[in-house]
Amino acid sequence: MFFLLSIIFLTRIYLIDPKTMIHPHALIYSSQEDITIGHLKQANYDPSIDTTVVAHWMANREISAVVEGEPDFPSKLYQIQSKPYIIYYQGDISLLNKPILGIVGPRKHSDFAKIMVQKVINQATHHDIVTISGLASGVDQLAHHYSLENNIPTIAVLWWGFRHFLASKDREFIRRIVDQGGLVISEFKLSQDPQSYTFPQRNRIIAGLADVLFLPEASKNSGSLITVEFAQKLQKPIYGTPNFTSPSMSEWLHEQLQNWWMRALLNIPAMFKAHFSVPQKSTGGGHISLLSSFDPDTQQLLGSFQSHPSLTISSLLQQGFSQDKIYPALARLEMENIIHQPSPGTYALS
Repeated sequence: MFFLLSIIFLTRIYLIDPKTMIHPHALIYSSQEDITIGHLKQANYDPSIDTTVVAHWMANREISAVVEGEPDFPSKLYQIQSKPYIIYYQGDISLLNKPILGIVGPRKHSDFAKIMVQKVINQATHHDIVTISGLASGVDQLAHHYSLENNIPTIAVLWWGFRHFLASKDREFIRRIVDQGGLVISEFKLSQDPQSYTFPQRNRIIAGLADVLFLPEASKNSGSLITVEFAQKLQKPIYGTPNFTSPSMSEWLHEQLQNWWMRALLNIPAMFKAHFSVPQKSTGGGHISLLSSFDPDTQQLLGSFQSHPSLTISSLLQQGFSQDKIYPALARLEMENIIHQPSPGTYALS
């Protein structure tokens, strides 16, 4: 009799499924609007709350959940201050244990940022990693899109509850991410609407899960800077790309590059080699563009490399190059795999 009652109890508060069992706190949390995480942790709630509706809704949409302390709860999130207690998810939860490249940026981006995101993800195909971003329009969706295009699993972190997103224009994008082996996660109640605090909470999760964070560009008011701030506190490597074609979009980033706590991404393969696994296959020498295809500043810089075995930023400045011309030219040559960084701060022909 006791065994039978136990099965009935488990069936009410757990979603019994061949693939997973959902912790009762995840079901209770989304079944009652007034219940907080604090209530759950202190067991300050009515244990007879009916969670059947939520359980069926999640089952029908293949949404699962993991709670702090369970084996599948991502270990990286334990290092975050005010770590999430519940993670609702669709897709492959095991991706949270793989090496992760975070990519964030503004909703309104320049063509330069689009090119850089594409270049970075093209290089990522040579490594056993996944990408993570925030699904928002702009750079975030570029990161997910190029990842899917290159068959790289990608993780999208939502800033509202799943109910909203699965009823929005982004539902097909979410479906595609999951169908291609990716993951979509949210720490919020399934019916959570956007609030002023939901965006920074989402950003701290991206920073916590990413092993390396890449920011192609950002103005001083960009929301993506919140993710950078969290990543900096966690001492994660942060890379940015100098862009002098759109000063307003990169003014803040240029200031941080001069302070040296953010690293200038001038050699994409070198960044991956420094932080991720050895490439699965050779990247090759890359396509070397004709000299005539470069702008005069890049041609002049390339001429300096052809005259010297290696160069540093300081040596280029001493040759008379201005700082606002060095970074774009180095970025262009690096994107074409013409130069590489044999050691930090030193550049040479590939």
